[in-house]
Amino acid sequence: MAPERDEGLVRQYDRAVEEYRFQVDLNWRRSEYFFVLNVGVLIASATMFSSGDVPRELVAVLFFVGALLAGLSFLANDVQHGYYKSARNRKTDLEKRLELGDLALATTPGMGSGLRRLGRVGTFLKIMLVAIALADLVGAGFAIDKAIGASTSKPARTSLVINLEPSSPREDFSAVVVSQGRKTITSRRFPQNETSLMVSLLPGQYRIFIAGTSLCHKDLRVGDDPLQLATIRC
Repeated sequence: MAPERDEGLVRQYDRAVEEYRFQVDLNWRRSEYFFVLNVGVLIASATMFSSGDVPRELVAVLFFVGALLAGLSFLANDVQHGYYKSARNRKTDLEKRLELGDLALATTPGMGSGLRRLGRVGTFLKIMLVAIALADLVGAGFAIDKAIGASTSKPARTSLVINLEPSSPREDFSAVVVSQGRKTITSRRFPQNETSLMVSLLPGQYRIFIAGTSLCHKDLRVGDDPLQLATIRC
């Protein structure tokens, strides 16, 4: 082999080693970025899920985005490993041409080292990305279930006890009308010789009319408590 060719192969080998180092460093930084990004999205989604102030639909979307990112990171890991393998194979080919033999760089099993290992770093990263994607999908399922449950569940009704206090013994009131806006919700008559009755209402703003020999009314806000009392003086 001519010395000029040997010198050219040596220079090319130096460039191949630098490219190999570059790909190893780039792959590690990319893998670190993918892992931190996916874990961050998963933590943010779980935090929003634990908060009752965030709509469940938005949480489900964020979980799905996390699963998508994990899947794309998995594919990107394959692509970047292909760049690494190309640089490694080029280095190995040049080592054979230079007849380095036992002096060839063989740090890892993939480069020809006899060291034993439990698995490749890329494989461990893929397993973690799959686990993160599954956690995102499970979280999305829970968020969707919560959203469906919230949309289909009926609001709890409140039992409202209306207690009448006539301003004069001569006043005679016989009926109660409950309206909301211009809509009549319910109308009831007082039981004989009674001045109170119970109605079932959803939480909201109402106007209560007391009818008899005269007419009076009262605006009332019904809250979420299961049992409430409204005293009306007429």
